Amino acid sequence: PDAWEINVYDQSTGVTTQLTSDSMADSRPAINPDGSVIVWQKCQPNDTGCDIYSATQTSPGAFTTRLLTGAGEDRWPQTNGQFVVYISDKNGDNDIYFQRVGGSTEMRLALPGDQRDARISGNLIVFESQVADSSYDIFVYDLKTAQLYQVTNTPGVGETLSEIVTGCNGVNRIAYSIP
Repeated sequence: PDAWEINVYDQSTGVTTQLTSDSMADSRPAINPDGSVIVWQKCQPNDTGCDIYSATQTSPGAFTTRLLTGAGEDRWPQTNGQFVVYISDKNGDNDIYFQRVGGSTEMRLALPGDQRDARISGNLIVFESQVADSSYDIFVYDLKTAQLYQVTNTPGVGETLSEIVTGCNGVNRIAYSIP
């Protein structure tokens, strides 16, 4: 792919801030609900060597940018404003990783099989995880309690995750597709 750049538009001020300016492919931006944190993947022009970056707003139109990862292929970041969750193959297969947006010790959910399509809302990380028959089920990891929950159990079907939201009164909703 061509070199893409990450820009942030502030609707209240009408100001656009360019966060990247390089020959790399900056893509897959994700933003937290209040717009103060943006995360994205930066790859070589041949779509390899991907790492995760974060930018935290320090004042209107000003952001502090950080490289968060380095080893492996790190892709598909999402953020809730406090944490960034992403997929990495640094241990041989695709696993869920997360850390604080300002940088911290990287945490890995070491599960068998391939994990993909991670999302985060509030203190919950939701993702698809490959099960014994090579289909995928939906799982949720609670950052607050460090508990993992299997949401679906449909052998041979393979759900596709769409979204998670934390709503009023702490009610969480997960939307997913079933073929």
